[in-house]
Amino acid sequence: MVVEQFLPGCPDAAFSIAGPDLDVLWSTARRPALSLAVWCRRPRPVELAALLDQAPFCVAVEGHATTVTTRLAAALPGPAPGALIEDMHGLAMVFGLLSGSTRLRLRLEGLIEAGCPRFHTDQVALRLLCTYAGPGTEWLALGGGGPAAAALPQDDAELPAGLVPHTLAPWDVALLKGERWPGLTQGGCIHRSPRQRGGDEQRIVFCIDEIMGDQE
Repeated sequence: MVVEQFLPGCPDAAFSIAGPDLDVLWSTARRPALSLAVWCRRPRPVELAALLDQAPFCVAVEGHATTVTTRLAAALPGPAPGALIEDMHGLAMVFGLLSGSTRLRLRLEGLIEAGCPRFHTDQVALRLLCTYAGPGTEWLALGGGGPAAAALPQDDAELPAGLVPHTLAPWDVALLKGERWPGLTQGGCIHRSPRQRGGDEQRIVFCIDEIMGDQE
């Protein structure tokens, strides 16, 4: 089932869309006003304990969409399951088609604390996020882009009434439009790393960005 979410007072333009099929990601290109698309996937039985044991780490590489995942795998602090590498490669190929970019920037992080705990928007056109382990990225159904994010209080208890953070599930694939998406003025998706709530909250987070100005 595909679920759309609308901003208050904007019944004709959906802010986000989520569904169980890959096709939902193509909505970002077809619908200019859309800020977030989520491909809701079931978690896969991939053993990530060995990679989590290497946290914290952050590995980022750039390269052609067809080969950059191999370079990322080689740069990791330890061996990664083949199924994980295969999934990241598939997502890189999908992102390349969606963005029209042949060169991508991939980042895989093993986190033991919140990476970006404050709500913000990205200074990119389009970003893919997938949390393979641990709590997922949190986002708000709120317009206004960067200025609106900067005005938000740090304490969730002080957020405006009715404004509740949504959380992506593990293995969900999210496409977030940023401040550089053409024609989307102050419309970037407002999001943050999940707030730590104590206990074991290690995360493995995968990110893909296009390399701006390097399209063929």
